Amino acid sequence: MSDTQNALIIGANRGLGLEWTRQWLGRDVNVFATARNPDDARELQQLKQHANGILKVHKVDISTDESVKTLAAEIGDQPLDVLIHNAGVGGGAGLESLDTEEVLEVININSVGALRTVRAFRRNLKKSSGRGKIALITSLMGSIDDNRSGGSYAYRMSKAAMNMAGRSMAVDLGSDDIDVVILHPGWVKTDMGGPHARITVEESITGMMQVLDKLDAEMSGTFWHSNGKQLPW
Repeated sequence: MSDTQNALIIGANRGLGLEWTRQWLGRDVNVFATARNPDDARELQQLKQHANGILKVHKVDISTDESVKTLAAEIGDQPLDVLIHNAGVGGGAGLESLDTEEVLEVININSVGALRTVRAFRRNLKKSSGRGKIALITSLMGSIDDNRSGGSYAYRMSKAAMNMAGRSMAVDLGSDDIDVVILHPGWVKTDMGGPHARITVEESITGMMQVLDKLDAEMSGTFWHSNGKQLPW
C-alpha cells in the first residue's frame, strides 16, 4: 500500500477551505477539493495548475443527496485518510425577523450536509492505512454553554446540530477505526468573518492542523478551538 495520503476537502473554493487545500498540498498529500461551482473557483484552479497532479477539483452541492452521491461515484473506491467538512453558510437573523424557510435551509446545509458527506465516504475512510480522520468545521456559536448574546438562530442551531452529529459519529465510527474532531476556526479574516477578525486564515488552519495531527481514538468526538484549547458544549 502507498505511503501517500489522500484528503477530501468539502468547500475549498476560498477562505478556510482554500487554505486547508494549500496546507495539505504542502505536505504532499493527494487532495480532492470541492466547490459548488469549480469553474468560478479561480484561486483553487490556479492551485491545481501548480500542484503537479496531486490536486483534483470536483463539483458538489452538499444540500442534496444526489450531488454528494455523484461526488462519491467520482472518487470511487480510493482510500481517504482525512475528510475535512468545511462547507457552510451563515444565518444571523433575530427571533422576530427570521425567515423559517431560511432556517431550514441553513440547517440542511450546515448540519445535514455533514451527515451526507460522512455517510457517503465512510467506506473510503475505512480503507485508510491508519485511522481515518474526520474534521467538522463548526463554530463556537454552536456552543450552548458559551451563548450569552442570543440571536443568530439559524446559524447557532445548525452548528449545535453539527456538533451533536460529530459526537454521535465518533461513537458510531470508532469500530471502523475512524476518529472525529469538531473544530472552531476562531474569528478569522474571511468573507464571513470580516476584516476586523482577530486571526488570519493561515493562522487558523495551522492551529487546526496541529489539533488534527493529535487526533486519536481517545480524543474522538471532542470540540476544539484552533488555538489548541478544548471548548465547552
